[in-house]
Amino acid sequence: MSRYPFPEFVGQYLETVGGVISPLTFEDVQRRYSRQSKIFIVLKNEGKVSTTSPQRFTPEDIRAFLLYRKNLGASPTDLRKDISALRALCDFCNNTCVSKCLIKYPMLKPRVKDGRLPSMPRSDYQAIIDRLPSVPRDWYLVRAYAMVCLFVFTGTRTKELRLANIRDVNVHTWELEILHPKGEGSYGDARTVPIPPSIRGIVSLYLDMRKEWAIEYGIDVPALFPSYESRDGYLSDKTMRIIRKIVEDDLGIQFDFRMCRRTFGQQYIDAQLNVESVSILMGHASTKTTEKHYCRQKNRVAIENAKGVWDLNPPTKKGGQNSAGLSEWCSHRDLNPSRSLERAS
Repeated sequence: MSRYPFPEFVGQYLETVGGVISPLTFEDVQRRYSRQSKIFIVLKNEGKVSTTSPQRFTPEDIRAFLLYRKNLGASPTDLRKDISALRALCDFCNNTCVSKCLIKYPMLKPRVKDGRLPSMPRSDYQAIIDRLPSVPRDWYLVRAYAMVCLFVFTGTRTKELRLANIRDVNVHTWELEILHPKGEGSYGDARTVPIPPSIRGIVSLYLDMRKEWAIEYGIDVPALFPSYESRDGYLSDKTMRIIRKIVEDDLGIQFDFRMCRRTFGQQYIDAQLNVESVSILMGHASTKTTEKHYCRQKNRVAIENAKGVWDLNPPTKKGGQNSAGLSEWCSHRDLNPSRSLERAS
């Protein structure tokens, strides 16, 4: 074992999770461990930790690392990810030091309020729709807009669209079959989502141009968005982000694929589709995930839906007879409905 064994244990651990987690997550974890390794070397040289080996870390070593990160201004979310990564690595080494540290020093555990990140502003996704009729017959532009539209209007994850094949698009029923969902082979189930009329034109144009492209380059691969460079014929996540940037630059807006997915869910929620249906379309196992992280009925919509409910379903008097409504019910008791509700809240 070398003088600084942290990277060696990281390498062993990453071998066990390779292929299990997504490529993007794998890259993020690699970067995080690389940064942690450098910090532990600094702390060891300053005498603030006893070792750089995850196998022998103590709760005090973890405490020193977390205090160092906090002093550098790390956000609660970033600290939580550091803790999660360290816990996984140390548990792999049969060392429960991270859990012991947080039990002994509970105030080190960052408090992060989970919430939904914003969906795409209406002006942005409307700009995409408005641009479609005038997109020139250029392979790179048509491919970029077709891809982005499928992300926004079908709610696919990056992996799901990256691994989609031509046969997964049914132009007769205008549906997209998602056969490679998150959790494929375990908890994830294949699903089908509709392709709305507003993007069918660009998708049709792309499919026609894709045939021409395949003939021109002599490429015969099943991928919906093929690559002539990769071994398996599918685009990489990085290439898909580069293609997305073509649309961003063309329209002067910024978004990511997760924002597209949140926009997809929020649009259906705003259209009064029940959350159970939206959850199924998004490939979630539970509506809790949908509402907590992606989309939920907006407060103004809830207020509008609530107006008049009490008048339609007024309190019941003794004997089972309904009163004429909330206002009349309150007037019999010399109450003002709005004031009484204010006091109750």
